[in-house]
Amino acid sequence: MANVPIRNLDAVTAAEVATSDELVINDVSDNNNVKKITVGNLLTLADSASGAYSFDVSADGGTPESISNNSTLIVKKADDTIFTQVSSPDTLTIKANTSTIATVAHVASRTVNDLNDTTITSIADNDILAYDSGSSKWTNQSAAEAGITPVAGSTSLITLGTVTTGVWNGTPIATQYGGTGQDFSSSSGSHTGVLVLNNGVASLAKPTGGSITSVFDEDDMASNSAVGLVTQQSVKAFVEAQVSQTFVVTVADDGGGSQNVYVLDGTKIKTNTHVRKVLHFQKGVKYRFDVSHTTNINHPLRLSVTRDGTHNSGTALTDGVEIIGTPGNAGAFINYTPPQDSPDIVYIYCMNHAGMGGTGGSGSEDQRTPIHTTDKEGWFDIGGNRTASKGDRMFLDTSTVAITITLPANPTMGDEVWLVDASGDANSNNITVNPNGAKVDGSSGNVTLNTNRVSKRYAFYNATEGWISL
Repeated sequence: MANVPIRNLDAVTAAEVATSDELVINDVSDNNNVKKITVGNLLTLADSASGAYSFDVSADGGTPESISNNSTLIVKKADDTIFTQVSSPDTLTIKANTSTIATVAHVASRTVNDLNDTTITSIADNDILAYDSGSSKWTNQSAAEAGITPVAGSTSLITLGTVTTGVWNGTPIATQYGGTGQDFSSSSGSHTGVLVLNNGVASLAKPTGGSITSVFDEDDMASNSAVGLVTQQSVKAFVEAQVSQTFVVTVADDGGGSQNVYVLDGTKIKTNTHVRKVLHFQKGVKYRFDVSHTTNINHPLRLSVTRDGTHNSGTALTDGVEIIGTPGNAGAFINYTPPQDSPDIVYIYCMNHAGMGGTGGSGSEDQRTPIHTTDKEGWFDIGGNRTASKGDRMFLDTSTVAITITLPANPTMGDEVWLVDASGDANSNNITVNPNGAKVDGSSGNVTLNTNRVSKRYAFYNATEGWISL
């Protein structure tokens, strides 16, 4: 075959080349000696360290990353907003179908002022970003420059609710938007029912007009102000000071096993052995029965001019009586202030159960326990036997039965008991005075009174002389 220039040879395609095919090469590093090599050997030489290559990839403001023949560079985006473009000579360009690709490093160092449509100058604390239609730019402005200055006279903006219409500092905020509907800048003292608004200042309103100007903390209410309020502590202290005496009320058996009675400050109103608690009230003075103890549940205490109240055909007192709360619960009280025209004797009783305040009746031991509303004991009528309490003043009805009056046990000097045959029948139905272990006029034993209209006043002296008849 005749010699043919290399340039005239046919081109070899990739499909016609195998790794075992041999090539003839000129080795310039070995005196231009001609050598042969397989395609596979040539590829190995290209992948060896002696044939290494690399290039750097970096974005604006980022750290360069080295890409070598052993590295992988992946550029992808599913929606094709990022794509690659190869151009000559040896250039790989990464492009986006948007105006800008911003890297993390680039964005982290940017400020608002770097935006194309902003103008930021002389930044101050509490500035806001507002749009200026004149320059078509977003600019930094103060609250006053942005038109949101608080109402004159105010020092801060208080959120009253959602304002959906109108200019809030030019128009009163209506009640449906959380406002009062009133103009705080008015100098007319506008009265809303809760507030009085005057020159930007709001104060509590008086029911009759005008403003509340003071708050007092004084237990005696001495200021007596028509434009002031008082603290809750002051009200409580003042009310408590109006109560002369408080009795803590509980309920217990009277000792006989069949009758509950009221217990005042630990002392039973009466016992089955006829010991009674004698009370003296003053007209016009407030007394309190504290019935909050749980033993008072279902035992509502009331007062009546009739012994045992409604259980003896009487009625409950209402004049001067104040009922607070529910018996057996905290804060339950019965306040009683005897009016000036109140009877000299009243009784406590239970609305639900007879006998709890003491009872009485003809032909039986009279256990009534009066509350005296005067400095002195009042008189009451007796139609049966009675163990007297000190201070008793008794009109005795002897018209049908004889009566035995037993004087108080364990008397002390000065204790007194009075009795009068009011019906004038002691001659036929005698009155027996039982000294209850003591003496009468120095003598032991009972004393019989059988003179019609007889009146006896007994005062205790000592153990030797006993009760002295006056």
